[in-house]
Amino acid sequence: MNSPLFTGQNLIVLKETRSTNAHALDLLKRERPTEGTGIFAYHQIEGKGQHNTSWESDTGKNILVSIIYYPSFLPAIRHFLLNMSVSLAVKDFFDLHIPERVRIKWPNDLYYEERKLGGILIQNSIVSGRFRSSVIGLGLNINQEQFPLYLPNPISLSIVTQQQHNLQQLLDQLFGCLEARYLRLKKMDSDRIKEEYEQFLYKKDEEVRCIPAYEREQTGKILGVEEDGHLRMQIGDNIRYFGFKEIAFPL
Repeated sequence: MNSPLFTGQNLIVLKETRSTNAHALDLLKRERPTEGTGIFAYHQIEGKGQHNTSWESDTGKNILVSIIYYPSFLPAIRHFLLNMSVSLAVKDFFDLHIPERVRIKWPNDLYYEERKLGGILIQNSIVSGRFRSSVIGLGLNINQEQFPLYLPNPISLSIVTQQQHNLQQLLDQLFGCLEARYLRLKKMDSDRIKEEYEQFLYKKDEEVRCIPAYEREQTGKILGVEEDGHLRMQIGDNIRYFGFKEIAFPL
């Protein structure tokens, strides 16, 4: 794996922050940091995941980082290509340590078997149908071995590998994986990106319990994703499509 040319080269390291994404967004309000600027924190007070869920992490044990990109080449209508590329990059990173064992749970969580290794929160600024900036927030469980009981299914890299890891070395690997996927995204090989994302989609072609919005719990088969990010499922005799907040999957 090649060392990154720009991702993480300007790295802001914080002992504690409200959240790395919030810090990045505040930075973007004041200036235009160089592309690939990273914000790493040892502890987050208000870490967030998708749909305003909280993100819990022991101080200094995990990777809590946000990266600033300027994907102006990407039309806003194709924003999910960025989500897919980042998800694949994080899978690439985990594959360096636990090859072929990690899957992407739609839209962008990382799972080892039935347990969550990490999550992604992407916050975009879009003007006139084009990206102005994108903040890629990552919370990856690395060295934490004890988790709060109210978290349903967490796991960490150290639990899987039975060893502790050097966060700085892993951060450099992560930046390399992110940059490689970002540069591939610039080539706009959208069919290949979508194909890979679906290849590693958690529970693809399996029957799963699901609760579509305003409906009862039922079972359906995950078929894939659309380029706009909608999940494609077969429920009964029908093919249906769901946005991020339109379906839930009970554990």
